[in-house]
Amino acid sequence: MQNHEEAVLRLSLRRLCAAAGYTGGRLFLHDAATGRFHAEAVLDDPNPSPPVRLTRRPRQSVGPDDPLVELLRAGGRPCVLGEDRRGGPGTTRLAVPLSGPDTSTGTGTGTGLLGFALLDHPADHRAEEPLPDQVSACADLVGAAVLGVLTNRRLAAAHEEVARRHEALRRGGEAERRLSRLVGRPGGLSALVRTCAELTGKAVALFDARHRLVTSAGPVGGEVRIQPVNQILAGARVRPEGEPYEPCAPRESCEPCEPAVVPARPAAGLLRRHVLTPVLAGDRHFGWLVVMEYPALLTAFDLLVARRGAECAATEFTVQKRVADVAWNARSSLARQLVRGTSTVADLRGSGEYLGIDIDARRVLVYLTGPGARRDDPADDERLATGLRRRLGLDVLTTRGSEGLVLLVESPRDAGAAAVAARVKSAVREVCATHPGGDGLTAGVSSVAEPSGLARAYREAREVARCIGRFAGGRSPRVLAVDDLGPARLFLANSDTASVRRYVDDVLGPLLTSTAHHTTLLLTLRSWFDSGRSVRVSAVELGVHENTVRLRLARVHDLTGLDVLTDAGDQLSVQTALLVLRLQGHPALLSPDGTAADHDGRRTA
Repeated sequence: MQNHEEAVLRLSLRRLCAAAGYTGGRLFLHDAATGRFHAEAVLDDPNPSPPVRLTRRPRQSVGPDDPLVELLRAGGRPCVLGEDRRGGPGTTRLAVPLSGPDTSTGTGTGTGLLGFALLDHPADHRAEEPLPDQVSACADLVGAAVLGVLTNRRLAAAHEEVARRHEALRRGGEAERRLSRLVGRPGGLSALVRTCAELTGKAVALFDARHRLVTSAGPVGGEVRIQPVNQILAGARVRPEGEPYEPCAPRESCEPCEPAVVPARPAAGLLRRHVLTPVLAGDRHFGWLVVMEYPALLTAFDLLVARRGAECAATEFTVQKRVADVAWNARSSLARQLVRGTSTVADLRGSGEYLGIDIDARRVLVYLTGPGARRDDPADDERLATGLRRRLGLDVLTTRGSEGLVLLVESPRDAGAAAVAARVKSAVREVCATHPGGDGLTAGVSSVAEPSGLARAYREAREVARCIGRFAGGRSPRVLAVDDLGPARLFLANSDTASVRRYVDDVLGPLLTSTAHHTTLLLTLRSWFDSGRSVRVSAVELGVHENTVRLRLARVHDLTGLDVLTDAGDQLSVQTALLVLRLQGHPALLSPDGTAADHDGRRTA
């Protein structure tokens, strides 16, 4: 098509030169986009005599405000310019305006001119001026040909625009089809980001609302080196022209947010441009979708993929959250039914099979209370359960009790009950120590219980937690098992706190001074009871002679009037008082945070 247009324009210029009696010239056509007139065809004199030496390079375009254009627009007829030094000394120039049939109706170029021809001849033609009517008639024919060329160009440009838009719609539809099919399907967010990278041919990453990388993907055969989103956000706060840019924040409307192109800012560490799109669903802000301008420049299609990818990611986040909430609620409901024993075994087994939970497994029940466990926040409960699950490698069910959180830890079938309870107690202490607000948590840990004994395990663990909360001091995570307190927990959990403290003072008051001798006597009592009231085992633990243990117990009798060696009632009174002191964290006794004391009453790990 372009060669055909050039041939038509050159032939038209040749005909016009022949009609005017000129040997060469140039044909200028109007460009509607810029308003200028560009040289489209050139006809040189084949045998210039004498040769013409141009004093300056011929102009290839003329502006709409050029005096020549004004002259032709005003006259509308050919005019001889005479000797024009712009074309060379001794050159006679004839300017011929070109117009088409539609320019008079206002539907043409808008300037009254489709173009014009500048005809040159090395000889002086002023004495032999061409006939104006003859030149004008030929100019009308040339104008019609020029109008056809310009019309073809406009049609070709319109066709190209339609084809471009069709291709954009086709690619957009393909991107929409591929991305929308991934929502709620296997692969999740990783497949979504990987598809965005394939569509754009660029590196793509997804960050959550806390600026943590969720997943990333690069073009086929390429690497992923996207910078952290907080650095991209920092570089986006000021645009190069100084206009502040604030990334979109969560909002109440659910309309999609337009992607923003973050410019390259080497001073901020951004060596390339990035497309930053918030992942929003209603008033929930899930994170950011980032497309890096590498290995090709950004296009409008990249912005479309970024926007649609962010919308699909928001939908996927919402779907995953709802699925997680449903699964969490179902597991929590099953755990509640296991503890309460309100459902039949057949119903429980059916629910367990659906959720992949063995309802016949033995379990350790953990009752968590305190400020950090009273908030009814499923996400917070999930973090506690996940931390415990990772440390133990065992399944953990959660549900809510009357005053705190209940955790059901599955016990391996081939493991000893005491060992499992000890592992659970240690893991609970570690999880509480790393959990936000874990300093105020209190945990009662039951022994390993069969499914039919979970209701009893719940009562026992809750009594332990209440004992710790009522008598233990300090803010470190306080964790004790049912076996650590024994039957006395029922008395401590349900008695008046002031009365219990007076009881301890009545029983062991003479030994509650800060002297080292009295601390040693308390330490001896603890060791003697922990060893099953064995003088020999206690002496070995304390590193003293057996007679020393007997002498110390006799000294306790002298100070308190209690015969712990032979009187069972005195033994129960002293053991209960020691238990309260242990809960209070007395330096001579094992405290609820898992630390012990040396022979001088100092805490040891």
